[in-house]
Amino acid sequence: MARIVKDAEVRREELLTLALDLFMAQGYERTSVEQITRRADVAKGTFYHYFDSKQDLVEQLADSHARQLFAHLESRLAAVEGDALQRLRAFSQLATSWKMDRADESAAFGRMLYAPDNLMLRHSLFSAWLERTRPLLTAILTQGVAEKTFTVEDPHATAGVVLSLWYDWGDRVAQNIYQPGFDEARAAHAAAELRAGMRAQERILGVAEGALEPSVDVEALFVQLVGTSSDEGA
Repeated sequence: MARIVKDAEVRREELLTLALDLFMAQGYERTSVEQITRRADVAKGTFYHYFDSKQDLVEQLADSHARQLFAHLESRLAAVEGDALQRLRAFSQLATSWKMDRADESAAFGRMLYAPDNLMLRHSLFSAWLERTRPLLTAILTQGVAEKTFTVEDPHATAGVVLSLWYDWGDRVAQNIYQPGFDEARAAHAAAELRAGMRAQERILGVAEGALEPSVDVEALFVQLVGTSSDEGA
């Protein structure tokens, strides 16, 4: 039988897809490079032609995941009407709904990024994502200043402060929910940390307390998200 030669980008995407399927089915730490190449029916040398390591594959997966999310946010936010506070709330809601529509995939990414050997990778990705998010938030804060919805002196600088808060408290919440032994008590603790972050953000922007309160039950959301792969490691 003639050997099938695939386009390089097609082969890379195939390996990424197969790896993600394995991560979702059995967990990041249980999945080896050998299992990925066996599933793809390729030699290990083929894998290392496209990826320097398993972590490099995870970085490329996370980059692809983030590019899809940001494309969704950018296109949908452009169509959101209303004042800046409504658009800021929509920003959060759009991101949450996008992730929950892909709950299994989102949970797999969370577990990958919070694996012990991916600490440096996680912080590198967060720095890149923060800069990608900054123009979107700056535009909303600029609108809010013009409308007198927000009380801030410099929308661009304030966007940096708010995003640092988002990513820091998001990191703390995620560390809580993606570690082994997650249960309803830890879901409640994570939800409390998220609400505390919201209160801080409201003070920074000069809006009423509760103005940014999530429209969903965040404790139930955490349980739903992490529960999609809760048997990992069992």
